[in-house]
Amino acid sequence: MLRRVRLCSRPRGISVSGTGRVPWPAPSVLLLPHEMAEQASATSLRNALLRGLGVGEADIEEWRREERRPVRSGWAAAKALLQPWLVTVDFVRLRWEEERDPDLEQVSMDPVRLRLMRTGLFQVQVLLGQMFFAADAGSRSFMPILGEWAARRGARLGFLGSDEVDGLVAELDIPSCRALSVGSLRRLGIDFLTAVRRLEVGHPDAELVLAALAAGEIDSLYQYENSWVEVKRQDYSPGPRGDIEFGQDVARFANSENGGLLVLGVDEKKDGKGSRIKGLHLIRDGISEDRRRKILDSVVYPPIAGLRVHHLEMEDRRGRGSVVVVEVPAQKDELKPFLVNGVIVGDKVEGAFIGIVRRRGEDSITVNIAELHAMITRGRGS
Repeated sequence: MLRRVRLCSRPRGISVSGTGRVPWPAPSVLLLPHEMAEQASATSLRNALLRGLGVGEADIEEWRREERRPVRSGWAAAKALLQPWLVTVDFVRLRWEEERDPDLEQVSMDPVRLRLMRTGLFQVQVLLGQMFFAADAGSRSFMPILGEWAARRGARLGFLGSDEVDGLVAELDIPSCRALSVGSLRRLGIDFLTAVRRLEVGHPDAELVLAALAAGEIDSLYQYENSWVEVKRQDYSPGPRGDIEFGQDVARFANSENGGLLVLGVDEKKDGKGSRIKGLHLIRDGISEDRRRKILDSVVYPPIAGLRVHHLEMEDRRGRGSVVVVEVPAQKDELKPFLVNGVIVGDKVEGAFIGIVRRRGEDSITVNIAELHAMITRGRGS
């Protein structure tokens, strides 16, 4: 539940219902502790800050109109360009050094701050320090990946580069803060920082792989198949055999510890390290997302919780097509094992049998009868 934020006077400050109050002596900066930010309403904070600055919605509309006008000259124009924000919210963690002095308070600052812009919208600023943008970073097209990552989180990557004061920074514009907490905006910045670190060290997670696919930059990741991602160049053949193969590939992730991604329409290239995801080979004239979900529901039991199937529409030199992504979240142990209705023996499809498969590294293993018996007896004894 979001907590209301109010402007206080005498002394001037900001209060969050049920958590406390902080002073706000300097209009341009507010220090907000983590625990107060966590459930504070972002919309409510925006309104309280605007009231404290004496800024109304009419002022914001006028500033927005000015932004759309031709470039002006003079000090007012330069000031609006150099500082397009009204107030900066710095997230802090407060600690009291009781052993030394119970009245001594220490403040540690976050690498994430929140800015209320002249447009009336929030912007999350992430201080990246000296990380990222190694010598080859530009050639590896990380910007489109991070831009797509931000878009999937409901934000827009407005800037990523060097700032004379703060070093390397990223600015995430928030188009709407309705129903959002201030804490969720802070976590967005922390997650972005983590995503940048993952890209720099070459260990992207599933969210970054999806962003790279959507941005058409999967080759920039130098990502290999592993325990949580499998790619296939071709779609499954229509009919029972293809349906069972599809179900087996998805069930492998459902039976694993952390779930994973199955991606169709992507090339791979084997080298000394394994199978590297190497580029796009778009699926054309494939079946619909809904049809794929129905196939999985018909061949995999029990139904996989939280399963997502989506097509990323894009274009390559051969024309338009799609990359098919099946997201399999980690499943509860009490739902396992996930069974596949039917097995393939040689060239034959045996519909009266069931199969169980699990993912191990970039390979798959079958569950033998002893392991199946152990799973059943464990479930019976619980």
